[in-house]
Amino acid sequence: MADPGSALLGGRYRLLGRLDQAGGPWRARDEMLHRDVAISEVPLPPPGPGREAVLATVRAAAGLRHPAIVTIHDVLVAADRLWMVCELIPGRTLSQTLRAEGPQSAERVADIGLRVFDALRAAKARGVSHGGLSPDAVVIAPDGRVAVSGFATTGSYGDDMRDLGVMLYTALEGHPPGGQGTPMTMGDIPLTDPENAPPPDGPLAPLLAALLQDDPASRPDDESVRLTLLRIAPRHRLARRRGLLLVAGALAVLLAASVAGVLLWRSGTTEPVAAPTPSPPLILPTHFSAPLDPCGFLTNDQMREVGVALNPKRADHECDWLSADSTQPRSFRRDLTIYALHFTAKGGDTGVERARLYFVNRLQQEIGRKTATFGQPIRHTVPPKIYDGPGEQAYITEYTGVGVSYTTEILFRVGNVLIAVQYSRGNGSDPDRVTSTGAKKIAGWIERSLAEG
Repeated sequence: MADPGSALLGGRYRLLGRLDQAGGPWRARDEMLHRDVAISEVPLPPPGPGREAVLATVRAAAGLRHPAIVTIHDVLVAADRLWMVCELIPGRTLSQTLRAEGPQSAERVADIGLRVFDALRAAKARGVSHGGLSPDAVVIAPDGRVAVSGFATTGSYGDDMRDLGVMLYTALEGHPPGGQGTPMTMGDIPLTDPENAPPPDGPLAPLLAALLQDDPASRPDDESVRLTLLRIAPRHRLARRRGLLLVAGALAVLLAASVAGVLLWRSGTTEPVAAPTPSPPLILPTHFSAPLDPCGFLTNDQMREVGVALNPKRADHECDWLSADSTQPRSFRRDLTIYALHFTAKGGDTGVERARLYFVNRLQQEIGRKTATFGQPIRHTVPPKIYDGPGEQAYITEYTGVGVSYTTEILFRVGNVLIAVQYSRGNGSDPDRVTSTGAKKIAGWIERSLAEG
């Protein structure tokens, strides 16, 4: 690379100096467009398939256009190297942010993770993977923009998702998972001691555990990752709720206008017609002072709708329903179990904190579970995944019990209470999705029942 202030690179870029002290990219001035840019130098292999593969990757990366991806403006190729001219974003890398501020809150990590995840998805849609995602590759601008650089490397999307888990873990804990690498430091002082640090806790813990699975097939699907991050990132959660309310309001206005237009056309009058009032969003309790009775969640009509008897059997924290008609063929029989676990303050933790921790532990246990309560083997047909359904936290899974039954289970938390819905059919498969549809419907009924008191 030429020295700063000397001849123009490519006849237009004047080098101004390194962007950091580690010998990374250069700050340069684009004398043609009168703007500052960042220039990275990439060694090229000798002519041959390896060189062509690098150039093809760079060309694909240069075509990426997304708010969370650093734009490549230009590429200059020489005999043994190339220079990528990129958008210069003011701000700090995530590594620099961690060194300056220490480990970040779960909410901020989720917010950063959501932008990075969107960048990875956008690149995947264009056939590009990152291959080297780390806190050094993420830039955080003063206005809050988060952008990922370094897409001109090779790798796979599966590797990118695991690297995302490592990056989020590092941002949350101050050190990589499992003793990988070295802990981040503030000055010369490690942020945390990875040898003695407890495993991550809090709302991000299940997602991190899932992303860090060695087997890509055991990692969560993209929708689960996105919904989990949306749930935790406060700004996006608020924006999503506002968006839903705005859309609901807009649809209500359009519907009211349409109905009014039809009525005016039919009656020939110009008298105003009252617009229907949109249903308010559910407002759930944040704390329950006493245990809940799971047998009281459903009405008789709801029990009939899902095909269970009206005389459930009550046990501690549990309510069990058998099929309404036991004479039916096995594949038509439906069974239902609902659990309601109530948590109170203990050992310095609030009931809500204990419920959150139980949810995390239960999800981790469910991921590895191979047997039912009484030891019968089960096989997950839909692995446990975060579910954007009822309550403040939820997961959903489906499993079969050795051809005898098929169950959809939903576990969700409302304040200091955890509720589990297990809806089964007497068959080893569920081709028409009866248990999934029914479990979601039942969980929704319970959520509304709690909101209405």
